[in-house]
Amino acid sequence: MRGRELERARAARAAALGAVALAVLLLLACPAFAGRQKIVRGATTLTVPAGRVAALTAADVLVIDEPPLSFSFVWDGDVSWRYRTPMAAGGSFDAAAKKGTLVHAGGLRFVNVATGASLPLRGLRASVDGPSHVILQAAVGGPPVTRAAVMVSTGGGQLVKKGKRVSIGGLQFRLTPQLVIALQTALVGTFDATSVFAAGEVSFRLK
Repeated sequence: MRGRELERARAARAAALGAVALAVLLLLACPAFAGRQKIVRGATTLTVPAGRVAALTAADVLVIDEPPLSFSFVWDGDVSWRYRTPMAAGGSFDAAAKKGTLVHAGGLRFVNVATGASLPLRGLRASVDGPSHVILQAAVGGPPVTRAAVMVSTGGGQLVKKGKRVSIGGLQFRLTPQLVIALQTALVGTFDATSVFAAGEVSFRLK
């Protein structure tokens, strides 16, 4: 009799452990508990408004695209500059926490066409800490190269997730004080970190 009771107790314990394991697996499979997921493709778009374009060109400064980052003119009564940088391997995003790292291909180069001086920004990465706080980092200048935050958007961002697609719109990027100093040193121009440099939008697909 005691042997049967032990067998029943063992069977009940095994069933309970199995139920717990199944519950853990279901929780891990749920998107809310999935943690960071790889980004399979996407792009970040920066649009420099007409007012800023006019100020840059008046100072003989252009912002040149370095492939595969692409450039286009936007005409809406006045000319704006639009840059689209595709995402590269290595990025990941936690949809539940709204945080992640977005790795990009290509770069930007600020050029003073009057003097020929330039300052490249390569290895672009976006650090997302919620839609209202996005920092764009890059390897600045070189050699030697210094990695630093070059643009920051705080407030106003809106995140939308539909299935595996994520987009963050309404970003307003300003140059960081570090980049302003680097630009003033390299190009001998006037730059500021207070006004909006570019409107931004991020869109990508999770694995």
